[in-house]
Amino acid sequence: MKSKLFRAITAVILAVAMIIPVSVLASAADTPVAGDVTPVIVVSGMMLDGIKVDPGAENERQAFNLDVGSIVKAVFKGLFSFSEKKLVSAVGGCVADAFADVACGPDGLPANPDSGVTEYPLSVANYPDLPGYSSEFGLVHSLADRYGAQNVYFFFYDWRLDTQYNADKLQAQIELAKSEHNCDKVNVVCCSMGGVVTLGYLYKYGHSAINKIIFNSSTYYGTDVATDCLTGNVGFTAETLYNEAKYWGGKSSKLVGFLCDAGYKLGLFKLVAKMGNRIATKYNDMLYDEVLVKCFGCLPGFWALVQPDRYEEAKERIFGGKEADYAGIIAIADRLHEINEQRDEILASAVADGIQIAFISGYNIPLAPVYEHCGTQGDGTLETRWISGGATVADYGKTLTDEQKAGADAKYISPDNVINASTCAYPEYTWFIKNGAHVFGNYGSDSVKIQIAILDSETQATVDTFPEYPRFLVADEAQNFVK
Repeated sequence: MKSKLFRAITAVILAVAMIIPVSVLASAADTPVAGDVTPVIVVSGMMLDGIKVDPGAENERQAFNLDVGSIVKAVFKGLFSFSEKKLVSAVGGCVADAFADVACGPDGLPANPDSGVTEYPLSVANYPDLPGYSSEFGLVHSLADRYGAQNVYFFFYDWRLDTQYNADKLQAQIELAKSEHNCDKVNVVCCSMGGVVTLGYLYKYGHSAINKIIFNSSTYYGTDVATDCLTGNVGFTAETLYNEAKYWGGKSSKLVGFLCDAGYKLGLFKLVAKMGNRIATKYNDMLYDEVLVKCFGCLPGFWALVQPDRYEEAKERIFGGKEADYAGIIAIADRLHEINEQRDEILASAVADGIQIAFISGYNIPLAPVYEHCGTQGDGTLETRWISGGATVADYGKTLTDEQKAGADAKYISPDNVINASTCAYPEYTWFIKNGAHVFGNYGSDSVKIQIAILDSETQATVDTFPEYPRFLVADEAQNFVK
């Protein structure tokens, strides 16, 4: 049975995990000139370090401000008080303080009105010092090399806010790109949370200005991690704790991997899970009220990720009995829920009208071991099932059952017997990259080259279009493909 303690503490942990960034191109052709290129808009994902107080000003600082010293003091104070409640409250208070400038208020607007992000409203040719060569930043630099910086735009937005508000800003950037290049359409690569922002745009403005959309580790189909967090369906298990420790610890040292194996066999992970769940049971409500709701429950961006069939459950868990106090954020969340309910129809309409799409999904990296669905396949941040648009996947470390493969042609089953792609919304337009980390963007890597190949294709690319890029791929740590 899942402990209520976990439902509070681990919900905070997984919420934090969601917003911390995971921090020579394919074509040999010369960089095209502006008139030959469809402009590309890269829609960013959720980045905690992107939120600043007084962004762009001389006194700019990180909004997220975790004071480790304060946490250590709180822990010692709680321990010496011999009170579990005081210990949990003190640590929870430190977390709430750290997120004070990131949080939104009951109206769904930033609690600190001076917090925000540094935006890049013009083409990236205007930002020669754009930082980073991995994730979205690496992707932007790679695309700029291929198509010319004047043809690439980076939509970096305040992910905390209503996706409809961000859809308006995306619309402005798309219109600017069309105007500057005297064209009717743009290509869009939406990364991670950029998926629901793009959904919001399609809902509000339609798809007439879009030529292609690449869903790169995208949240277009929502996430279980946000849904479980906001419904309280979180908890520890020995297996998922072991998977996480073994994967990351084993990468750093064979000795650590050996110790993880030994600890699992000796039942240490089971003991940790049992102790954690037991200790925190009675503090569930306190932590949700004092930490989770205060830090994350009023972020419209989080509510955009909730699965439609569990939305009412999440709303009751977070705001039940306090609806009048949270009327503002509830109204926003209700609207986002209505959009999510139409996501299949919105995308199907775009595809029917000739909009070219592609899904690129990673798998074989364990997820944060703190929520109900964390034992499934993922890319270290999000669930493969959803970022692929509905693939049937085995649990992490396991293979597909006969039932999970029933009726599927062999071409849809991954060589490692982990993925059944036949159930995807668009199986012929969906690629899977084993060991692919969240957001494919390492500068100049194969994971970028496949996206360039898709963008360069004159017709709708499929998993059969490029011999070098079949449906199932395997990546190394640099995001280059291996056999």
